[in-house]
Amino acid sequence: VIQSDYFHKGNFTYFRTSDKIYKTDYTSAASIQTLATRQNLGFGGGINEMQHTTNSIIYWEVTTSTVSPPQLKRIDLITNNITKLDSSTTGTYDYGTVYNNEYYYCTPFGPSSVGVSKVIKVSDNGTKTVLYTETAPNKNLLRIIGVTPNGVIAIIATTSTGKEYVSISGSVATPLNFNTVANSRPSGDIGVGTSRTTSSLVYFVTLDTLYTVNSSNKALWVTDG
Repeated sequence: VIQSDYFHKGNFTYFRTSDKIYKTDYTSAASIQTLATRQNLGFGGGINEMQHTTNSIIYWEVTTSTVSPPQLKRIDLITNNITKLDSSTTGTYDYGTVYNNEYYYCTPFGPSSVGVSKVIKVSDNGTKTVLYTETAPNKNLLRIIGVTPNGVIAIIATTSTGKEYVSISGSVATPLNFNTVANSRPSGDIGVGTSRTTSSLVYFVTLDTLYTVNSSNKALWVTDG
């Protein structure tokens, strides 16, 4: 099944299934070129995300095999070479976001990463920079919502009080909504957001009332960080 994160660049279209990433110029069926194939085909998982910058495709490859833990990989669109950017044996990964031609993600984001999770930026040429490390023994990063000129918008989970939105800038995480009147908390599958280089805002969907999990109570929120 072709996934919805395909994109067009120049005369080519790049698309993926859960097993492979492809490139084609539409001249013929023979023009479809395989750029990447996931490892450990017999262990479940697969390629779960594909995003792109000018010269890169960045994708997550997840398996259920302890031999091949979750990995973040980069395809160089000039050479088609594949390099591994990250690998985790202590947690899984979540979707990142592209802003100003750079990819932002947090790792690892699972409960086992309490006290060690990080926000990392990957440049167009594949260079990694750690922007923030959550060292509190009761906190771990869950998801990057988006990026603004004022900071990276993320969700942090605390083992004692639940989840909160934060703006991360200059190695400091500033709470955006915790213990406020609105207190619109992330929950479950919501919290996915979007940011654009042409805007200083991040839009995201979350709960509009405290402790409410019904889908009818989801609301669109916006922040400048």
